[in-house]
Amino acid sequence: LQDAQTLNLLPDAQTTVALQVDVATSASSADTCEVTLSSHVSIGDTTQLLEQLVFVINVDERVNFSLSGPPAPLSFEPTTGATYEVRIHNDGSDEAVFYLDVEPAAGLTTVLVTASGVTVAPGEAGIWSVNTKGDAGTAGAFVQTFSASYAGQTTDVFVDIHLLEVPEVTLTLRLYAYCLPRAQTSQL
Repeated sequence: LQDAQTLNLLPDAQTTVALQVDVATSASSADTCEVTLSSHVSIGDTTQLLEQLVFVINVDERVNFSLSGPPAPLSFEPTTGATYEVRIHNDGSDEAVFYLDVEPAAGLTTVLVTASGVTVAPGEAGIWSVNTKGDAGTAGAFVQTFSASYAGQTTDVFVDIHLLEVPEVTLTLRLYAYCLPRAQTSQL
């Protein structure tokens, strides 16, 4: 309701009053919007307040976040592994706690080095350290997927991994045994 209106309603009449609320993009869940509806009656030269209703409209948080991984593919020997960072960017209106989920990937073992939950202020980034190793004897291109969910929204990031071949050396040993006769001793 942008301006006060006189609707000239008769007693016991009903009407619908439209209300539009514009929420600023900088608003957060700590903000509210208060709306007051008043009814007055004019009697002669005076106006008398009949009833006043106050409504408080709570502003919900704006949820917006994204994940990012290393800028280039990771290359490492499978059993050596690599530790790297996965970042979450909170572009929402409120501070939030985000949890990183490591999706299973055949041929890879990935674990969180840091805690799963990070608290991130609006406009800031949170960081997880993760370590990925490959199964012994594997080589080639792999993809490790991470996801984060918050307030019903989920986002993913895909990290390209190249497991390097480890050269193998085969060493064959031959064992030769010689049997020598025992020295004989005589007693005199």
